[in-house]
Amino acid sequence: MAKPANYEAKINILNEKIEKKSAAIKQLKAELQEIKAKQEAERMKELVAFMEESDMSASRALELIQKGLEKEKEEQPAPEGQPENQGN
Repeated sequence: MAKPANYEAKINILNEKIEKKSAAIKQLKAELQEIKAKQEAERMKELVAFMEESDMSASRALELIQKGLEKEKEEQPAPEGQPENQGN
C-alpha cells in the first residue's frame, strides 16, 4: 500500500515559499518606487534648468506644453474604422 501524503507539511512549505516571495516582491516594489522618484527628480531638475536658461516662468512652460499637445493631437490620424473629423 502507498504511503499517505503529508499534505500539511507540503502546505506549510508552500506557504513559507509564498511568504518569502511576497517579501522579495515588496522589496522590489520599494526599490522601483525609489528609482522612479530619482528619475522624477532628475527630470524636474532638467526642466527647471531649461526654464531658468530660457528665462521662462512655469505658467509659460505649461502654456507651451498644452499648445504642443493640442497641435500633436490635431496632427494624429484618426484610428482605423473611425471617420476623420472634417469639421461637421
